[in-house]
Amino acid sequence: MDKGGWQITSAVLAMALVGAGFALQANRTALAQANEDLKAARTVETVTVHEVHREGCQTSPTQLPDNEVIPWPAGAKCMGGRLISRTADGWESVTHKGRPVICAP
Repeated sequence: MDKGGWQITSAVLAMALVGAGFALQANRTALAQANEDLKAARTVETVTVHEVHREGCQTSPTQLPDNEVIPWPAGAKCMGGRLISRTADGWESVTHKGRPVICAP
């Protein structure tokens, strides 16, 4: 090869080296983010439920009309006399016709 051929070859190799450096850095960043996501997934969430009893409130579960069945969602729990379900935003009350479902623990 003459002088021009070596210059082109070295320029192509230099660009490949720079590209490989960027790719390695991107993989390191992605790996660090995946490790952070795993650490966050391993943490345990503690939920504290406080019950407030007021005068005139019903303490027994309300009865549904005959032949009306509310399906129990997967992962739902009865906490504080209310049926709650885990969602992407946290714990939310399960509702039926706009009212929370009352359950007996």
